[in-house]
Amino acid sequence: ELLRRHGIGARAETPGRVVKVLQQAFSANGALWRQWHRQTVRLARPEAAKTIAAFVLNKAEGGRAISLKTLPPTTNPRFSHA
Repeated sequence: ELLRRHGIGARAETPGRVVKVLQQAFSANGALWRQWHRQTVRLARPEAAKTIAAFVLNKAEGGRAISLKTLPPTTNPRFSHA
């Protein structure tokens, strides 16, 4: 539901519906598929995993602050917001 609410994807509960949704997604030179991709990139939060990891490590370390700079950088350029 979250993805549909943001215009990313469609619900397909039967094999026939899956085929129909895929045909729609890739018709018109993939216009719908590209729309879904654009929306996905807009919602992406590539640093979220690092933020969560820092939070968990902070709690595990008894409240000692953990810097995000000590965690590896995001390496996927498709999701880089730099």
